[in-house]
Amino acid sequence: WIALWQGDSDKAIALLEEGRTLFRELEDRRGVAISIANLGSALLHQGDMEGAAVLRDEVEALRGEPLDRFTLAWLTTFLAQEALNEGDFERSDARASEAIAIYRELGDTRGTVMCHIGMGLTELARSNNERAALLFEETLRLLRGPGEKLGIAYTLLGLAGADAARGEPGRASRLWGAAEALREEIGVALSHWDLYGYDYEGRVSAARNMLGDEGAWERAWAEGRAMTPDQAVEYALGAREGEPAPPTALTPRKPSFVEAPDDPLTRREREVAVLVGRGLTDRQISSELSVSERTVHSHVRNILSKLALSSRAQIAVWVGRLGLIAAILTAPVEGLLGF
Repeated sequence: WIALWQGDSDKAIALLEEGRTLFRELEDRRGVAISIANLGSALLHQGDMEGAAVLRDEVEALRGEPLDRFTLAWLTTFLAQEALNEGDFERSDARASEAIAIYRELGDTRGTVMCHIGMGLTELARSNNERAALLFEETLRLLRGPGEKLGIAYTLLGLAGADAARGEPGRASRLWGAAEALREEIGVALSHWDLYGYDYEGRVSAARNMLGDEGAWERAWAEGRAMTPDQAVEYALGAREGEPAPPTALTPRKPSFVEAPDDPLTRREREVAVLVGRGLTDRQISSELSVSERTVHSHVRNILSKLALSSRAQIAVWVGRLGLIAAILTAPVEGLLGF
């Protein structure tokens, strides 16, 4: 992993293949499965889509075997990454949602964050810039406490891309500068970022041209580089002119859907939307609400229709727009359903 993040994908792949061989000799099925998923991720970083596709099929087969929950989530995360690289956004969203449900069940914040970054990149690739920004902002709120620098660096990059696309090149420049300084501090290469369709150089060049003033661009970039990670997070989450300040902590609160002017859902549909936002499957939601899977499926279909959405991931973003993501990620189900 160190070699991979430092940009030496050849060394990373050689080590991962050696590890897979050793796990097979030990008949360690969990080790073999995780090694295969890791190897697939390394191939994606290298740009070997054909090799990653071969391992995708192997991982799909492994998911049918009896595996512990973390291993299943890890394999599913790779499948989400591979689908994103192929441009299959619907499949990427579906796999990321499956993985998030397991990570939350396990209390694994890092896994949840990893999937949220991927979902944000998916929305960015679709030019759904507002939705992408919401996902990146909520990811930063998750990372604010633990201070996980790698996650913060990539979330700042994602949010910078969204801000640039939304016509805010000055903010984007500061966030890119902050992300660059943080990546240099922890020794992470950027070369693989383009593999997620981010087009770093293209986005930076377009934002630079949009701002027009080269001196203003350089000053903003330098201001970003001078920020500490905490300062960068606070800046990224700071209110624009005329906007209310963002929440300062992930404090679970009782959601209030009734007062939302753009909420056309019934009470039961809102309950289902919250659980979809948590990444639960129809089967899990049916268990939580004591209704049939068919009923849940019908509610999800109605939610998509009423909100003019096309995926479960977009339902999660809609819930987040009402200010509920923080509660979804931190509160138990019964705490969220007490309207």
